Amino acid sequence: MQVDLARARLLYGEWLRRSNRRSEARGQLRDAYESLTRMGAGAFAERARRELAATGETVRKRTAETTVVLTPQEGQIARLAGQHRTNPEIAAQLFISPGRSSTTSPRYSRSSRSAPAGNFPLPWRS
Repeated sequence: MQVDLARARLLYGEWLRRSNRRSEARGQLRDAYESLTRMGAGAFAERARRELAATGETVRKRTAETTVVLTPQEGQIARLAGQHRTNPEIAAQLFISPGRSSTTSPRYSRSSRSAPAGNFPLPWRS
């Protein structure tokens, strides 16, 4: 079911971009890219990355070493999640959709090996 949702976001993002609605397309394509990358659907993730690039946004390719490195936005989400904030609270504070914060949050528990809230292995902590 998650793969179907990610592919639907990819297709909708492609349609939005081709309809010259680039800013709207970015959100759909970004969510699709992250979901497809996380699921291991490399070909579809690459397609989403190319579409994002066509909208003018740059996206890092995920490699084995970058899967544990958080982007600046992911770091902000992790910090707020560590303060026991809900997805709607995080979304409101960062001006993102609640779906964006909820799809990003599962990475932290995987990268931290299910560390308790507030103990995420963030790049700025030593």
